[in-house]
Amino acid sequence: MKINSIHDVYWLLTACLGICSGQNDFSRRWCGRSARYYSVVLATGFQPSVKVYLALATRTGMLADQWEQSSCPMTQFDGECLRSISHQLFDLARIQSITSLPRSRARSRAA
Repeated sequence: MKINSIHDVYWLLTACLGICSGQNDFSRRWCGRSARYYSVVLATGFQPSVKVYLALATRTGMLADQWEQSSCPMTQFDGECLRSISHQLFDLARIQSITSLPRSRARSRAA
C-alpha cells in the first residue's frame, strides 16, 4: 500500500494490523507525542513534523525487524508490510524536511 499521509499509517496500524488501540495509543506510542496529538491533526489538518514521521518510521522499522525473524509466515509477511511502511515514512520525512526549509530572500542593495 502507498503511504501518503499520517492517516494512512493510523489506518494500517489500527484496522489492518491491529497493533494500535486508537488515537491516544497512536499519538503516544507511535508518534511519540501527547495523547491528543492525532485528534488535533484530524481537527486542524495540521501537517505532521519531520520528527513525527521519523518516529513512526523508526518504530515501524524496529517492529518489522522483530516480525521478519518470526517462524510464522503470516507474521513474516506482516513484517515485510511494516518494512515497506517504514521506508515510505522515511521518504515522507525527507519530503517534509525539504518543503519546510525556509526560502532564501533576495537581498536588495541599498543605493
